[in-house]
Amino acid sequence: MALRDVWEAVDKEKTVKTIGHRWVFDIKRHADGLIEKFKARRVARGDRQQPGMDCTKTYAPTASLMSLRLILAHAMCSGWTLLSFNVSGAYLYSPVKEIVFLEPPTYFCPELKGKALRLKKALYSMRQAGRCWWLFLLDILTRMVFAAMEVNKSLYIFRNGKDTIAIWIHVDDGVAASNSPDAVSDFKCRLCAEVDIKLHNTICQIVGLECAFGEGEVAIAQRHLTNSILDAYPWPIVKTNCPLPVLPPPNVAVEGETLDATPFHSDIGSLAYLVSRVRPDLAFVVNYLDQHSMAPTKAHWCIVGYLLSTQHHRLVMQPGKLSLNLWSDTGWGGDLKRSQTGFMLKLGHTPILWSSKRQGVVALSTWAAE
Repeated sequence: MALRDVWEAVDKEKTVKTIGHRWVFDIKRHADGLIEKFKARRVARGDRQQPGMDCTKTYAPTASLMSLRLILAHAMCSGWTLLSFNVSGAYLYSPVKEIVFLEPPTYFCPELKGKALRLKKALYSMRQAGRCWWLFLLDILTRMVFAAMEVNKSLYIFRNGKDTIAIWIHVDDGVAASNSPDAVSDFKCRLCAEVDIKLHNTICQIVGLECAFGEGEVAIAQRHLTNSILDAYPWPIVKTNCPLPVLPPPNVAVEGETLDATPFHSDIGSLAYLVSRVRPDLAFVVNYLDQHSMAPTKAHWCIVGYLLSTQHHRLVMQPGKLSLNLWSDTGWGGDLKRSQTGFMLKLGHTPILWSSKRQGVVALSTWAAE
């Protein structure tokens, strides 16, 4: 923090409101769940901040996984160079506009007794820290002539003649794809001059996704999440090739003992998260089982056997024609008279966006449902 000039010590006045700080300990894991390192971070007590006084605007854009899949698929189809990077202590670079005072850590620095620390840079867990970092990064990329996409402020594009660089950023993690090695080298040099970053000439993992490169293709998976879902299952698992057996409608009771719904809700939430990232084949099944979540029985856990059979399935991105294709379908009516809609968007051979959900209103015809 001294290296980044995060704060300055000032005499504490009686009217000065300070916020506390605390240690947060965490385990950073590889994508397969193995421990990479233990982390300890000193964070601010953002819960003690008062909106309108020591924090104002807190909005910062959230990166979309669809945009990440889009960049990876485009790179595979076009033969672009891929690299990943991570900014070390990203928030500590970000200037704070509001006046925020922090209680000094007197047990580490006794000379700060009777002082208050006025923050010049953001600390982790401050309410506006995410926004401060985003604005700081946006200023850097703007000076490097990158333009943020209108629909996704975490996706940035640079164009100079035939040279193009696309950057996807999630907080302090990023992926860059380019058709020009010279443009990539220049980008790395200019970014390293601004912040301390760790550069990787390939992508091993990003936001919990495990990436494996093969002959002209990349496969992404999330084995750690899959294994955690299987480990949470309370009974012996029997493998099955069918993700969804025939079940009565949600408004009809299923034979068998009704189980505690809490573990079922937890697993459905984890499965929905897995579906949104790498498992489009489970989209309909998870949505359908979620409709039975009020009174689940053992029959509703059928998806776990299929998940065990397919735990090594990955989302594979291969070279292909750079074309955008959309498939959609709707089943009219359904068990509760509300139609089920599903769609998949592909770039080349790669799915980049998908969904399956029940419509919110009753459609009076197949035309209305579609």
